[in-house]
Amino acid sequence: MFWFTRYLNLTNMNTDIIPTYKLEDYFEAFQKPCIAFNMEYINHVPFYDSNEPHRHDYYQIIVLEKGTMNHNIEFDAYEIDKPCISVLFPKQFHQISFSPDAEGEIIMFGDELFCSAVLQKDLSAYNVDLQRRLNYIVPTAEEFAELIAVVKNIRDLYERISPAKKEQIKFYIKILLLQLIEYGHSKEPSRTETEEADIYLHFRDLVEEQFKVCRTVQGYAEQLNITTKKLNAICNNYVGETALNVIHERILLEIKRLLVFYDFPHKEIAYELGFDSPSALNKFIAAKLNCTPSELKYRLSHIYKK
Repeated sequence: MFWFTRYLNLTNMNTDIIPTYKLEDYFEAFQKPCIAFNMEYINHVPFYDSNEPHRHDYYQIIVLEKGTMNHNIEFDAYEIDKPCISVLFPKQFHQISFSPDAEGEIIMFGDELFCSAVLQKDLSAYNVDLQRRLNYIVPTAEEFAELIAVVKNIRDLYERISPAKKEQIKFYIKILLLQLIEYGHSKEPSRTETEEADIYLHFRDLVEEQFKVCRTVQGYAEQLNITTKKLNAICNNYVGETALNVIHERILLEIKRLLVFYDFPHKEIAYELGFDSPSALNKFIAAKLNCTPSELKYRLSHIYKK
């Protein structure tokens, strides 16, 4: 437990806020050289089974080969049996616990490694709603065997680390990610699909940056230099929702985070997210979820048990 306590002291100076673990702090806490990525056996990492909600500033690929795990990611709860892969993205809130017999690998790496090769424009059609699809993957036996072969190559190189092997590991991590992305698609996207996916992803990026200040479809359509009709058609094609609903879903996610993880008063949430008043916040939640902020917090409280 000394490892875990020291790690928390490095990364969670304010105990009233859900901790965000940093990769460099991890290396310092465990006295390892900082090499932009790390690899651990599931049953060798005590703090992962702490059952406390937290988030990271880096990616994780959790490969479950044996046993089970309970994994809450944002506000989705997964009861997972082997074989399974779970990819966790930076800043996603999550809570995880493994069964005593759980075995597998956890690969950790920074944002620059993922974005440099995997999230290219040519792959944009593969990356629509990427987080949701990669958070929980149950591959076939054949697919899992292919994935495990890559993971074992990464582990072998990691055990004999050198500057050259470091570069090889990056290569294998990219292969692993590309395999996971491909398993979610049955066909090669057309040129039109790729172009529209690129617009959709740009829209999602803009929403992520501006959802507190820009609430209209027109505002985003103008920035994308397309009509509102075109933006709605693209959103409906990729996620079956209107553009306005995509905006509202992002606002709702932030409301849930502020209610559950930070325990913000309703008045502060309203003004933090650009509502005119607490009453406007209440009406928004009621329209979307048919409940009050207090009822929403109660509904979500069972997911993350501190």
